[in-house]
Amino acid sequence: MAAAPPFVLTDVTGRVQRLDELHRDGPVLLAFVERDCPTSTATLAAMRDAGGEVVVISEGSPEAARELAGLAGARTVLVETAPYPVSAAYGLQTVPTLVLIGPDGAERDRVEGWDAEAVAGFLAAVGGDPSRIATDLPSMKPGCQARNTYDETTGMRLEAEDRAALGSDGAEEMWERGWHDGLPTVPPTPERVRAMLGGRDPGIELGKVAPAMGMLTMERLAACAVLAGCAPEYFPVVLAVAQAALEDAFNLHGMQNTTHPAAPAIVVNGPVAARIGMNGGSNALGFGNRANATIGRALRLVMALTGGGTAGGLDQSTLGGPHKWSLCFPEREEASPWAPLHVDKGFSPEQSTVSLYCVEGPRMISDHYSPGPEGLAATLALGLADVWAGAWYPLAAETPLILCTEHAKTFGDAGWSKQQVKERLFELSKRTVGQLKASGSGELTPLITYAQDDDLAVPKFLSPDEIVIVVAGSDAGRFSAVLGPWAGFGLGSTPVTRLIEE
Repeated sequence: MAAAPPFVLTDVTGRVQRLDELHRDGPVLLAFVERDCPTSTATLAAMRDAGGEVVVISEGSPEAARELAGLAGARTVLVETAPYPVSAAYGLQTVPTLVLIGPDGAERDRVEGWDAEAVAGFLAAVGGDPSRIATDLPSMKPGCQARNTYDETTGMRLEAEDRAALGSDGAEEMWERGWHDGLPTVPPTPERVRAMLGGRDPGIELGKVAPAMGMLTMERLAACAVLAGCAPEYFPVVLAVAQAALEDAFNLHGMQNTTHPAAPAIVVNGPVAARIGMNGGSNALGFGNRANATIGRALRLVMALTGGGTAGGLDQSTLGGPHKWSLCFPEREEASPWAPLHVDKGFSPEQSTVSLYCVEGPRMISDHYSPGPEGLAATLALGLADVWAGAWYPLAAETPLILCTEHAKTFGDAGWSKQQVKERLFELSKRTVGQLKASGSGELTPLITYAQDDDLAVPKFLSPDEIVIVVAGSDAGRFSAVLGPWAGFGLGSTPVTRLIEE
């Protein structure tokens, strides 16, 4: 027996459902139906009280699926919208079609339309009680034409008619489907998704998104970019961001599950930032710029809708933070006295890249009074020493330090190279074993707890290169920030830099 085509669909509550999870504990009966088909609605009503592992797949709008959920009772109802690729993969011609899937994921049998004897057998196979099937239907009743057999334009028109008949509001629909991050989203209409794709193949598989391991296709990524409010010209950056996040080294699985407030910080370098209007100046880490906000938000929606990382769901962050919506900004390369981040990583100035770091929220470091580089370095080192916990030594993780332009200028005017700054911060953030023990903190690493020499100087970082310097911010104000990392010593996330292909 052939394996049933796998799928990932969203149910009427917004939860992502996968075929391999649905049949994991035994056989399952898939019931493909459509709201405007009388045989479909009669079939759902007849099976309503018979129990068993039955999953309903509704061809049509989310409103239509929610209406069918009332007929289906406690059963899971999945939403499949135009152009209905799952129905097409199953070769549907008629609704209702009932497909029996074994625990091995293979299709065992199917029936089109209503067939009382076949339905009784199917329900018994999935743990139902055939005696509870409603008896007011004839023994057999033909179905209706499946929507996937129509052209895409007709399918979209039928869904528009669903919405009109059922009183849909686009924003509320997105909310009710769970297609949001706590803020309103833009409905990903087929037209908007096509514009976002810009001619790319929608079926390209980019990889599985942990921890739910839903498959991210180019089309789903474009839909998330639309939901987030991206303009189509942002999509090459969104694509590079998603590809970077899916690399094993970034450890999206652990980041989504941890109780730490971990979230991706996205640093954009190269000409693309100016070309799409990103903001590296005033409020670079904050609000007010569409590109900054929506590119980061698109990744958040991918993580939630395809990866299952919803708040209180698979994302178990104790406190979270606003940075978990979006933390995306470009380096202000023209205001830096040094080569930008992507050049440090071996790319040319003419290339554009995204760099992803797994971080907590920005922690501000103020220094308005140090007259020269030495005092400023001391202030910044105090802020760096405090990340994760002030007595946690060593941290052993790459840590972004966002230098404001005035602080960068102080170092640059004094002739300090970026490497000199990093080396001085590395030295100034060291603490002795005795100092750390004397702090009274119980948050000590084993190295400190069991050290015999109280005079041993311990670095916060394993090398100066773990301090990652990026320049951003306005021309006024001496406020820099550190983005504290997740777990060190390779137990958390490894930063990833990826070329943007425009």
